[in-house]
Amino acid sequence: MVRRTKEEAEQTRRQILDAARRVFHERGVGSTSLEQIAQAAGVTRGAIYWHFANKVELFKAMRQEVAMPMVDGMDYALLADPDRTPVQRLRNFLLQLTHTVQHDESVRRTMEILNFKC
Repeated sequence: MVRRTKEEAEQTRRQILDAARRVFHERGVGSTSLEQIAQAAGVTRGAIYWHFANKVELFKAMRQEVAMPMVDGMDYALLADPDRTPVQRLRNFLLQLTHTVQHDESVRRTMEILNFKC
């Protein structure tokens, strides 16, 4: 068995998540197998199982990558700038969210998967 550094393991995990996002987006979550994700990532299914217990856990990790920065952004936008009204803060958050979805392909694809490919 080949030992990998933390950086190499993180790079493999990143490859798997990126490939899962692409394949889920193309085929839908239910129609995607771990074998297809492994092929798209250029890894073995064993590598996927090393990082994720199953497809559900892989899906959750992909979703979490996008959700946590959004939640942090929402917290900041809604709690910051006490001189603005709550409606103004909400408006700023929604503008920020729209901009992120429009300009970040990873976020956009993940949102499309969550809304249309499950």
